[in-house]
Amino acid sequence: MMKQKTKNILLNSLGVFFIFYGFFAMFNAYFFQSYPSGVFWFCYISMIIIGVGALFRNSYIIAVQTSILFIPLIIWNIDFFYYLFTNEVLFGIVEGFFLNEDTISRIVSLEHIFLIPLSIYLIHLIKLKRVDFWKVSLIEIFLIFFITRIFTSAEHNINCVHASCFPFVGNYLFPIVWFTLGFCAVTLGTLALLRMKFLFD
Repeated sequence: MMKQKTKNILLNSLGVFFIFYGFFAMFNAYFFQSYPSGVFWFCYISMIIIGVGALFRNSYIIAVQTSILFIPLIIWNIDFFYYLFTNEVLFGIVEGFFLNEDTISRIVSLEHIFLIPLSIYLIHLIKLKRVDFWKVSLIEIFLIFFITRIFTSAEHNINCVHASCFPFVGNYLFPIVWFTLGFCAVTLGTLALLRMKFLFD
């Protein structure tokens, strides 16, 4: 059984790490990449929320973010490691990471790799006491879409709300497709978390 002092150190350290990384990613987008709309990337916002959840020992809000990001980030990681080991395109999502991005942006993008495992670990440390987090997740994806759509332009396609980020998903009736994919992602992400018994024991 992990000692409470060690657990607190881990939770506080990871909480600060997530908050710092989230703000660093926003800072990079705003100042180094010179596109202010980059601060609306959901992964950046989510990291900060997860960090706050860790500091306040709130597994519920961490689970909300994790259920949304679980499936999209798995897809990103599959594409990333496939390209890394084969130098060939699979989904066509991470080509920019290898071909276009500068060093700082690549460091920022590495959050796609550790975000889900560390979030699950945080939930495991705090323990999950409620299973209805998916309700807030669904509300949140609606907010993500409309806020991003209103405050960002199609040029950078933040959170993929203006057009598909996936070559295998077309743009026909795209808002409907976006919400359908978002609903499916939350559903699958929630089911995955609920099957992880170590998050509750």
